[in-house]
Amino acid sequence: MEFSQVQALSLVLASVVNAADLEKQIPKLKSDLGFEAFYLARQTDEKSVEILASFGFGKLAKSAFPADEFFQKATTSPDAILLPIPSKQLSSGIFTSANLKSRSVLAIPLRCPENSVVAFFLYKEVNGPERSIVRIFRFLTNQLSITACNFLSRNSNAKTDNSDEIHEVFDVSDFAQIVGSGKEMSEVKRLISIVAPADTGVLVSGESGTGKEGVASAIHQKSARKNQPYVRVNCAAIPANLLESELFGHEKGSFTGALQRKKGKFEMAHKGTLFLDEIGEIPIELQGKLLRALQEGEVARIGALAAIKVNVRIVAATNRDLMQEVKAGRFREDLYYRLNIFPIKLLPLRDRIGDLPELSNFFLQKTCSENNRKPMAFSAETSRSMTLYAWPGNVRELQNLVSRAVLLTNGNTILKLDFPTSEKSGAINPDLNLKTLAEMEKDYILSVLVKCSHRISGPNGAAKILGIPATTLISKMQKLGIKKQITTNSRDL
Repeated sequence: MEFSQVQALSLVLASVVNAADLEKQIPKLKSDLGFEAFYLARQTDEKSVEILASFGFGKLAKSAFPADEFFQKATTSPDAILLPIPSKQLSSGIFTSANLKSRSVLAIPLRCPENSVVAFFLYKEVNGPERSIVRIFRFLTNQLSITACNFLSRNSNAKTDNSDEIHEVFDVSDFAQIVGSGKEMSEVKRLISIVAPADTGVLVSGESGTGKEGVASAIHQKSARKNQPYVRVNCAAIPANLLESELFGHEKGSFTGALQRKKGKFEMAHKGTLFLDEIGEIPIELQGKLLRALQEGEVARIGALAAIKVNVRIVAATNRDLMQEVKAGRFREDLYYRLNIFPIKLLPLRDRIGDLPELSNFFLQKTCSENNRKPMAFSAETSRSMTLYAWPGNVRELQNLVSRAVLLTNGNTILKLDFPTSEKSGAINPDLNLKTLAEMEKDYILSVLVKCSHRISGPNGAAKILGIPATTLISKMQKLGIKKQITTNSRDL
């Protein structure tokens, strides 16, 4: 079982009141996990169990069942537990269904302060799933509990708001460092909102310059550790012979030049978050000590006789394919699995070109403000040239080019960006007759509106497809000169 499936599983268990997410994720897992059916149930009082979600049962006869001895055994288990299914459960209990042939169930208790929630995965085999799957579930029980409880709490609060234009579980204002409202970045923000309140490790991957540090910072700021230290280590910038001391510290006299005791980054990040940037650059000989620190929650300074307990959340980032590094023998497989509990992947800028208008204007106004310049704008030709460039340096390159252009421009309009001319850089084809970014955005929004019969909000509305709030879409339409159209079957306009 790949840990990408573990991430998807955590999303399933977190989506306890989000049917759309459940329907999307469960089928992807069924073949990997081998289960016949799935139940998510919550105890509402001492005697009753409410069915929150199900898959593989067909039409349920009832949405609530008695909180019997079987359910109590599952909900009071300290972690994931494999149980045989009594025949009475299939005939009159919580798993009642004429079509099921299940003989065992893997129960995952998700303990919340006000909700006893259990995820049931039913198997036809008496012995249930492979042992490796059971071990992974047991390892993840606590992390999944925190995730599910947070999601339950968020959705409970959201239900008190009658506005049908609120579709997202995250607050856009929480992501000031993550610019972009397209589908790709909206999904990244959603993943951050799910994993941040949990204490599980996160592995952020993506090409250089895609904004991995911004994701790590957002995770810290939205976590329970936000008022504790946030410590960053660039593993690629520190010589290999100094990295051990940087991470774990050293005692006075432990080696030549160790004139005094030094705390390592793990100690400095105690009770907070440690961001290990470019984790793939850590030497193989040091990876074993890092693994022990993650597993045992303790570190030993170089030259020390005793270890020190540390409470640190790890967010790691890499621009490498770590699985390929594992196969090449440059990265430990056990460390990879320990880090990759909840992966988040950032796409290169060339694959989310729709975010260019928002990103470029964000950096433009930011640079103007920092340099006490009046607000500026891009010329149509500059906007066009940005769409023709491949952006090998991603968001970081965009920021640098915009900042340079602001400093070199005397007026209020950016007439050009100084793109690199190297053969390795992104190519520009000035002969292509492409539209401006605003024209492209307008055409795309119009095409989505036509597809949605001009509905803006709601589950089948244009805002949902575009991955942005309805209020944001209305604002964009006004700015781009797109008029609303009344349709006979629309309640949104």
